[in-house]
Amino acid sequence: MLKLRRRPVRVSSTLLWKKSIRDLEGNVPWQRVRPSVLLFLQLLAVILLSLAIARPTQEAGIDQIGGGEVVIVIDAGASMNAIADVDGNTRLAIAQRDAAELVRSIGSRSPSTEFRVIRAGTTAQLVSGSAGSWRRARAAIESIQASDAPSDLDAAVELIASIRDGEQASKQAAEQTTEQERSLQVFAFTDGDVSDGSVFVQRPSTEFEARDLRGNLGIVLTGAQRDQTDAVGCRVFVTVAGAIPSTVGVRIEARVGGAVLASKAIELVPDEQGVAESAATLAFRLDRAAVVEVNIARSDVLASDNTVWVMMPDPSPVVTTVVAPDGVADPLLVDVLGAVTNGVVAVVGEGESVASGTGLLVYDRVERDPRVQLPTIEIGVGRDGDGTLDRVLSWDRSHPVMQDVDLSGLRFTAGVLGVGDGESVLGSNRDGAVFVESAQQGVRHLAVAFALEDSNWGVQVSMPMYFANAVRYLLPGTSGSGTVYTTGVPIGERGVVMDRVGMATIEDQEVGVSLLNRSVSIRAGQTMRGDWRDAGVLGGGMHSGRVELWRWFLLAGLIVLTIEWCFDMLRRRVL
Repeated sequence: MLKLRRRPVRVSSTLLWKKSIRDLEGNVPWQRVRPSVLLFLQLLAVILLSLAIARPTQEAGIDQIGGGEVVIVIDAGASMNAIADVDGNTRLAIAQRDAAELVRSIGSRSPSTEFRVIRAGTTAQLVSGSAGSWRRARAAIESIQASDAPSDLDAAVELIASIRDGEQASKQAAEQTTEQERSLQVFAFTDGDVSDGSVFVQRPSTEFEARDLRGNLGIVLTGAQRDQTDAVGCRVFVTVAGAIPSTVGVRIEARVGGAVLASKAIELVPDEQGVAESAATLAFRLDRAAVVEVNIARSDVLASDNTVWVMMPDPSPVVTTVVAPDGVADPLLVDVLGAVTNGVVAVVGEGESVASGTGLLVYDRVERDPRVQLPTIEIGVGRDGDGTLDRVLSWDRSHPVMQDVDLSGLRFTAGVLGVGDGESVLGSNRDGAVFVESAQQGVRHLAVAFALEDSNWGVQVSMPMYFANAVRYLLPGTSGSGTVYTTGVPIGERGVVMDRVGMATIEDQEVGVSLLNRSVSIRAGQTMRGDWRDAGVLGGGMHSGRVELWRWFLLAGLIVLTIEWCFDMLRRRVL
């Protein structure tokens, strides 16, 4: 009842009243700031305009790509053949599907965008030709075929950089200048890693989840050897590795013509990263040259690494003929040659006919006959020296003949070898070459400057190692070791490169081509999740892939100022 009741009265204006109140408020030094909508709008406008002056940017998203050039890299490596879902789709099929959807989305939104498609296999290949439309790019993506060879993504990145550099060079040669460099966005659909400082690549992580497929195991290393004392006895060594969710047991089998020669069960236990590895040896008897097929009796997401092929040589012993003065060779040399070849060693004098079926000629203190078209080893053919004790100062440890050959304890008294055109020095002393390799009409020849009787080589471990390596090098496939050919590696004299595993005819010979790649077998069994739609486009320098946002901040600031002005006018209006 005591509440003050005021009567509303219509007046012409309250402007003079407000001025009077402000005059009274001026006598109070400290006052609480009263909320003001106008002040808030003015501060917001200042912030937005300041951000516009700072010219902020952000990474361009999928929906912002267009108007430049888009490069699609499809990984066609062996791991992309891994089954990715329960429907049997491979990673490559999923990558092709998502890449086709990406180019369709960009091309339909921005028709001026040009596309290139690169297939990353053992080499990088531009499958779409020159830059074209999204329909042409989609057809190129669908035409990409799978491979069983490891992929080289670095080669794809180098190809992108070379294409870009070539376009810039052609523009400069034609004296064409543009106000702004065309943007370049690169997308790599792969289950591997792409890292390069010159080209910015974004990898859309496609859904690669092997559901209920038990990971992957593959043979990553293999070798075979015939027994040195029993020519028909063979041993095959294999290493199995991969990515599996839990401990598993598998059986390794060796077959020839479908018949199982040997088998062995092994257990693989994964580590903390889910990677497992184990080795096994299979022993069997084989009395002829054959292709031995070794496989894992287990189905998983990648079939190409489950089988390898080893070319086993004929067990027939090597026939070696030693040519020596008066038909008398160093007995230690004859013994070593018989041990490393596990064959027949015949000794003849100069000018005599060699033994029938000779595959290797060894000249003991005798000059080689240049007309001979057989692999040869010359011993003690160096020029006469000063008779002082000498040693080998350096040798090529990377050469197949000198591998595991330690010549540090070798001492000899002999001269050096002359080195002609096309000859390679494998070892030398202070005066010149001591070990030399040469080749004539495709036939290899080895030479040693000193004779065994002029050195202490006979008591050195390096002597049998040298001759074992030399026989294996001069007569490949006849030393008792199996031969393995892999995808992505040149095969034969013509250097044929195979990108599919299995039996193939190369230079009129049936050979087996295997994968044998540890990283591929492990990566195929690993799960990869993600979605390419969440990917951004990285860019910088000439590879522009960023969007400037200052225009939007400027527009927002102007809108706020307009609202502030309208609000102020409403308050100032006189009723």
